[in-house]
Amino acid sequence: MNNTTASMVRNPENGEAVRQPMQRTYDRTWEDIEHMLGEAVGTRDEWRQRYEVAKRHGNSRMMKDAARNYKALEGVEKTLRWVLGEQGISTPLH
Repeated sequence: MNNTTASMVRNPENGEAVRQPMQRTYDRTWEDIEHMLGEAVGTRDEWRQRYEVAKRHGNSRMMKDAARNYKALEGVEKTLRWVLGEQGISTPLH
């Protein structure tokens, strides 16, 4: 298995996009991933609460920020569940 991939970064000298290799270690344990899932779910729930508080106060900017972060963490949650092989999640992309 090839454990390198590349990402695009900007050359600070001239601003051109260049491919930069990234080394992957694959050293996360299943426990690490499950712990991260728990943290993601907890943080997602906190953002949901912040949204509700902002809504009660009519703070539309905070509502937007909270909704964006909540949705992002839903994606993190689904991806981690997919990595763990949870049934019913065939892809984290939908």
